[in-house]
Parts: sequence; structure tokens; C-alpha cells
Amino acid sequence: MYLITTWFATFLWSKDGADKVHRADNDPGAVAHRLERLGRLDILEEERELAEGLRSEGKVDDPNLKVCEPRLEPLGEVVAEPSDLDIDVLAQEWGYGPQLLHEAVLRLGRDTARQAQGLDLQLLQAVAASDELVEVANLLGERVAQWEGLSLPEVSLTMRPAALAKAISSAPDRETLAQEREVDLQETLGVEADPTGRTALEGLARLTTETAVEQERLARNIETLMEQVAPNVAAVAGPLLGARLLALTGGLGRMARMPSSAVQLLGAETALFRHLKSGAKPPKHGAIYQHPLVHQTQPRQRGKAARALASKVTIAARIDHFAGDFAGDELRQQVQDRVETLRKQTGKSKGKGKSKGTGKGKGK
Repeated sequence: MYLITTWFATFLWSKDGADKVHRADNDPGAVAHRLERLGRLDILEEERELAEGLRSEGKVDDPNLKVCEPRLEPLGEVVAEPSDLDIDVLAQEWGYGPQLLHEAVLRLGRDTARQAQGLDLQLLQAVAASDELVEVANLLGERVAQWEGLSLPEVSLTMRPAALAKAISSAPDRETLAQEREVDLQETLGVEADPTGRTALEGLARLTTETAVEQERLARNIETLMEQVAPNVAAVAGPLLGARLLALTGGLGRMARMPSSAVQLLGAETALFRHLKSGAKPPKHGAIYQHPLVHQTQPRQRGKAARALASKVTIAARIDHFAGDFAGDELRQQVQDRVETLRKQTGKSKGKGKSKGTGKGKGK
């Protein structure tokens, strides 16, 4: 007795033909769902029902029930498909045509493609956009500062580019800006620009300010996405640094499969390759250096702090990827305790140095 499962039905097969047939709904969506479960190597309910029903009736023992897929090995002995079975003929006889299978496969492909576009990929795009907005805002701010330096150098040299762009965009004209910054237009080294040029400068200043505002808004969105995609990583590394680490790895799944030593050096690939090629000093950390527990630690213990943080970030990524419980607070506390221990060790080692006294020289 063979237990046979196809895309359209599950049944028992013997020399007398098919028996106890469980047919799938004649619908592309139902067939697509069935194909998805078979692709995940799930054992279907009707398969268990048929196997257990035969055994409860005492008609077959375990060795006598044969299956044709390794997926069904828990239900019986895995053997080759019977030679007298023609799946295509059965499908036609039971009203399952190739058009139905075609539509089901297309629907399954679309569903699989949608599932692959997870929130972590949305997060990667947001991080890349944030980096680009920061770069654009910096370039625009520098251009505004240089341009305004021709008109009011006393103002442009005493303000940061972002603050200067905001001041220009909020002031109605050059005279008002000079008055706000207590600059005497009679003594300034700059020259008044023509109205067209001033209008263009003010528009560029507004664009600079709006770009910076949009970048801050995007940063808040990244924090929100991180709480949904990787709450444990966000708790351990912080939302923004955690998002950057995910962007460097290419997604949560890749980070979950990486060793902690690789996470520790994310962003330091150039230094690592230089070390491998020329024997230069190896890097101790990459982007993870941005975490306060790392960059606020003494340099001699900074590598150990980065290693401790990277190990817990890796554990957090695995918990997030494989749908574990939230443990971010506990992992973060473990990192903090480890770093505090390292800092205390650094302090003790500094106090162990012996002071050398100066003895009096012997007279001749």
C-alpha cells in the first residue's frame, strides 16, 4: 500500500487503483497554499489521517505502508514511486487541468516574492536614504556658507553651516540677518548681492534646512522600523547603530548567521584587508565603535568591549530572526556589566605603577 501525495490530491494506491482520496479544492489559491506547505516539507493532515486510519484498522503495519518522498519517512518506508501510477492521467480524470497548476504556481511565486520583501529590506533602504540625506545636507550647508561668505563673512565664519542655513531661510533679507547677528553693514567686508542672487541663496538655504529636517524624520522612522524588525538588536546596540549593522550585513537573516567576530569588524573591511595583505595592525572594531560603551572605554580595553558588545548583538539578532522571546534588556545589562569590569581593571592597572624616587648622588 502506497501513500501518494500530489499537487491536487492525497490518496492510497494499490494494484486496485486509488483509494480514500483527499482532493484539493479546485482553486488556484488552495493549490498554491498546498504547494507552499509541500515546499516547506510539512506533513499534511490528510496524510497523517490516512496513515493512522490504516493502522487503527489493523490493515497495515509500519513496514507495510510505503511512501515515495523522504518528507513522509515518519509515516512509512521510503520507496520508489509505483510504475503503474500516472499522475497526469489521474489529474485529468479528476478534473485538475494544467491551467489550474499554472495559475497556482504563478500565485505561489507572487506570494513568495512578497514574503521575501520583508521589513528588514525596507530598513536597509531607509538607512541608505538617511546616509545620502546627511551627505546632501552637508554639501548644501557648505555651499550656503561659502555663498553667504561673499555677502556677510562675519556671519558665515561664526556659525555652523546648518545653523547659518536656518538663519538665512528664516530672515526676510540681508539687513535683518545682519541686525540679528549684530553686524554693521557699513563695516562688513562683504558686498550686497543682487536681488536675484539673494533669492537663489535663500532658496538654497531653505532646501538645506528641509533636507536636514527630513533626515531627522527619517531617523525617527528607522527607530520605529527597528523596533518591529529587530527589537533585541535595537535594545542592545541602539536603534540607529543596530540599523546600520543590519545594513552592513545585508539583512537580519545574514546577521543571525554571522559569527560575532565578523559583526565586530563590520565597517572595517578596508583595514582588515590591509592587515591581511600587508601585515598592518589588525582592526579591533568597525561601526560598532559608535556605541558609547565602546568609544568611551580606554583604548587598551576598547577591543574587548567591542567583542563583548558584538557577541550580545549576534545573540540578539538570532533571537529576532528565529522569533524568540524579547531578551534585549538582559543582554544589554550583560554588556554593561562586562564593560564596567573592563574599566575597573584598567583603573587598577594604572594604580599599580611604582613611583621612582630620586636618590642623592654621591659626592666625589
